[in-house]
Amino acid sequence: MKYRHTEVLAAENITTAGVKTIDINLVDPISRISLIVNATNASWDPTDHPAKIIKSIDLVDGSQVLYSLNGGQCKAMDFYDNGKAAGDEINYDDNGISRLTYNLNFGRRLYDKEFALDPSKFNNLQLKINHDYSLGSCAPDGCTLGVYADLYDESKPAFVGYMMSKEIYSVDSVTAQTKYVDLPTDHVIRKLLVMCWHDNECPDLTVGNVKLTEEHDKRIVVDTAVMQWIRTQQNRWGRYEEYVCGLTASSQEFYVSPHFDVNLQPVALDATPAGMWSAWSGGGKRVVDADTDGYFYAFVTGT
Repeated sequence: MKYRHTEVLAAENITTAGVKTIDINLVDPISRISLIVNATNASWDPTDHPAKIIKSIDLVDGSQVLYSLNGGQCKAMDFYDNGKAAGDEINYDDNGISRLTYNLNFGRRLYDKEFALDPSKFNNLQLKINHDYSLGSCAPDGCTLGVYADLYDESKPAFVGYMMSKEIYSVDSVTAQTKYVDLPTDHVIRKLLVMCWHDNECPDLTVGNVKLTEEHDKRIVVDTAVMQWIRTQQNRWGRYEEYVCGLTASSQEFYVSPHFDVNLQPVALDATPAGMWSAWSGGGKRVVDADTDGYFYAFVTGT
């Protein structure tokens, strides 16, 4: 067998907020670690996007940090690594289950021949998952977490390294301010993502311009308006796609992952909802309107 998919942590209840620490005792090189969260709703009213149930994911070896992102950042990084979204079910039905997958990629692709995480190079690998099931979906009264790994088995190339993902800087957005960030120089930077999660605004309204310079503008690598950058880079990854279901009502709000050019196509799941529509708006909180209440299913795309 060239590769294996193995269980690191059998699905267990995480109905008490806290940090789950898992010793990574694997021997074979790791191409990807996946977290799967299943949250059972106890309401029809969305609390927030279910991805926020995972507050942070940290992979450490003593004081060395190999991976450190929150749940939403992890899912965004995974999308830009692979060009497609994980197979999530964004379920806002009472007693329905939201199913979320968080992928930690250590290569440029699954089973990369050059890049993977080799546990034998570390002394005390630990995965620390900070979770709070009350932060997402519809006021869940049940939630489980499972952890899985994709490993190299008989096929073990001589890896030259692994892909590291970390948050470098975080700040609450303030109107008409410029933030300067010194980038780390201890590793080669493969990718820089400027992220923002906003209920009611598109990314180009929360971040106006991004500039990457060297030696106080002696050399300008990137200097672009965010709208321009989105338009010129959009075809490299395609559109983010996910599926959402819930109960329509007058001006009922739902949370989706895409924040820009969002196309939400609701379809009635029974004969009840009449005159159902979803008006355009910015950000990740969307309204599905209907003349009468009823169940719906929606295909959501955006960037």
